[in-house]
Amino acid sequence: MLTTLTMDTHHPAGHLPVACKRTRYQSDYGNIGLLNALKCTDGLISRLVDRIQASPYGEDTLIVIASDHLAMPNDLSHVLARQSRENLLLFLGKDIAPRQLAATDASTLDSGATLLSLLEPQINAIGFGRSLLDPKRADRASASAAAFRDNGRDYPRYLAFSRSLWLGDKTRQLRIDDDNQVVVGLQHVQPPVLLEYDKQWDLKSVYLENTSKQFDLADPANTLAYVDRCTAFEDGSADGDWCAMLVNQDKGIKLFRDEQLRTGIAVDGPLDPSTGPRPSIRQAHMITQKGRRTRAGQYMLQMVARQSPDRGFWIEAVSSQRKVVVAQQWVQPDADGRINVPFGLDHEVDDLEIRAWLNHAEKLAVDTFALVPSRRGNRG
Repeated sequence: MLTTLTMDTHHPAGHLPVACKRTRYQSDYGNIGLLNALKCTDGLISRLVDRIQASPYGEDTLIVIASDHLAMPNDLSHVLARQSRENLLLFLGKDIAPRQLAATDASTLDSGATLLSLLEPQINAIGFGRSLLDPKRADRASASAAAFRDNGRDYPRYLAFSRSLWLGDKTRQLRIDDDNQVVVGLQHVQPPVLLEYDKQWDLKSVYLENTSKQFDLADPANTLAYVDRCTAFEDGSADGDWCAMLVNQDKGIKLFRDEQLRTGIAVDGPLDPSTGPRPSIRQAHMITQKGRRTRAGQYMLQMVARQSPDRGFWIEAVSSQRKVVVAQQWVQPDADGRINVPFGLDHEVDDLEIRAWLNHAEKLAVDTFALVPSRRGNRG
């Protein structure tokens, strides 16, 4: 099997290959890059299919053209919102009679089972998937499609069960391992990570991106476990250790520290009562674009920001692929946006980077940035 993945039509604007640099799609919507990329990709895929079918292996090759998901938000979202949208699953091969199936009771999990049934007619199922060509399919619909029936009432149970197959059944226990990864059941994930549990303590969602925003948007009826550096949760934290914050529907809240996470915590245990609003959690945002080699010594980090948070925030110097905090300073920008942070390095660092800890609604737009050696104290 040979598998290729096209990225030219990736949201939000598409990417026009060099082979199609003059390609333009004439549309009432104007010159939209995504439409140009769609036209280009359509032609390139057609040429590839023609070449395969014309080769000596064409008659013995089954070609599959498939989408992996519906289009994400992009420059054509306003057009797509008015259309009926479906995933594409197209099979081309010798002795495959042309026909079109209206797979309304199906999901992309059925793609693999359909492919196998074309290669070996006696195979009609794989995992949760069922072949779309199976004449008995009405009674053997895929588990995911069946879960959507009755207005999707069974879908949360299906998701919880499917996650348990690769997470295991001990998802209510969290710990940090020796590699500084969060262990959830059988899975190891790199923090920051946000875990969302439903009322039955089934693991509903695992967020690895935009975690601070997802924390604010999460269903208040669910229990949340957020794992990151303690700096994300505490104004007074300067140790760089790991912490986990748990909140539940009863406004219970508790912060677990590094030593507790090393031995493991139970997310379904009792939390401390809280009468205040749910806290806003910070997340690390990189200021520098890449690491730089920096000698040992004393430095002044100087920045001018045209936009900065209204409250104080942490700025850090990090190294070793952002895992080691070598310096940390709590700052409050001046009225003119100037930020000056003194810090020292007791050894040379190969990959020094600077980052700020902000919540998802806060912005830090830096106009100028400089790391200036102090006149005294530098070595080398």
